[in-house]
Amino acid sequence: MDFLEKTISRHRSTGILVDSNLLLLLFAGLCDRSLVTRMKRLNAYSLEDFDLLVSFCELFERRVATPHILTEVSNLSEKGKEPVLRMFFEFLSRHFAELNERYEESALLAKHALFVSFGLADAGICKTSEDGILVLTDDLRLYAALERRGAPAVNFNHLRMWLL
Repeated sequence: MDFLEKTISRHRSTGILVDSNLLLLLFAGLCDRSLVTRMKRLNAYSLEDFDLLVSFCELFERRVATPHILTEVSNLSEKGKEPVLRMFFEFLSRHFAELNERYEESALLAKHALFVSFGLADAGICKTSEDGILVLTDDLRLYAALERRGAPAVNFNHLRMWLL
């Protein structure tokens, strides 16, 4: 737990960047808790995971995102005529504006060391982490790559275990 407390303390003011799947979980649950169990893309998560995610994110003064993450969240979201899904996109349109969005040109990210192996969104995450922004992800491969680079990162699966 000591590692976690130090990590939170060190990054409280610089902020947290939540990776795409977890950000989808966060927004879905904040919009309507029932979406956590209804959205197909969120099958790997529970309401307890959502509650843990909310509690952890509240420890940070700023929430950071990249346009690539927000695009992935939008693309991963279920679209449809069901009122709750329309409501979810209306929710996204309001809450995207509350994030501190970090933009880096795609052409520059394509030159990043992680681009070839991980793609554009993850290269953007790594680039953003270089500014001392803590990354929260459940992607073990990305987490390991960030750790090897000395970037601040927490794996959500580890967070689950630490806080049990």
